[in-house]
Formats: sequence, C-alpha cells, structure tokens
Amino acid sequence: MSLASEAIAALDRALARAGTPIVFRQVNKAPTPHVDTPIKGHVRDGDGGESGNGVAIVRSVVIISPTGLPAIPKRLDQILVDGKVRTVQLPRLKRVQGQVVRIELDCEGVPG
Repeated sequence: MSLASEAIAALDRALARAGTPIVFRQVNKAPTPHVDTPIKGHVRDGDGGESGNGVAIVRSVVIISPTGLPAIPKRLDQILVDGKVRTVQLPRLKRVQGQVVRIELDCEGVPG
C-alpha cells in the first residue's frame, strides 16, 4: 500500500468513527443538475459575523476525504450540515506523492 493510500485509509477510518454526517453538493451550471453526495466530515465552526447586509453568518472549516466524491470540491460548491447550507469559499487540498489525501474546506453559511 502506498503512503498516499495509507493516509486516505487513516482519514477514512477517523471520519467513519467520529465524523459528522454531511452532504457534499457539487454545484453545476444549468441545465446540469447539482450532485448531492452523503459523506462524513469533521466540522469546526469558527467565528461568526455579519454579511454586508446584516445577515448573521458562521465560518467553518470542514475536513473531508476524497473517497467517494464525484469531483474535487471547488469554490462555490456547498456542504450541508444539519440541513443548513455552507458555501465553499476556499478548498485546500493536501497531497501525498501527488495524490489528494485530505481536503479542508473554508466555508460560510447561516448559523444553525
């Protein structure tokens, strides 16, 4: 087993054991429908604040595995946590031997 495969397997085990059920939503341009994929992730809520129009927002970092994803997340894809939408602002890919082994998503959305 390669080092990259071992890293992915270790993350998959950790998320299976202690991850939160979430949904990764791949946002596509019309007429292509969005693709929802149920996965597990580690959700860390950070600071809250307000958007420019006074709406409360929460910033989160969501850690997910590449296993089972239809595509690598991109900016403006979405994560659903407890049914609340959080929009990906910055996807950060961690690579081992050139292979994506961990994905950290900086997200913003409504509190809940």
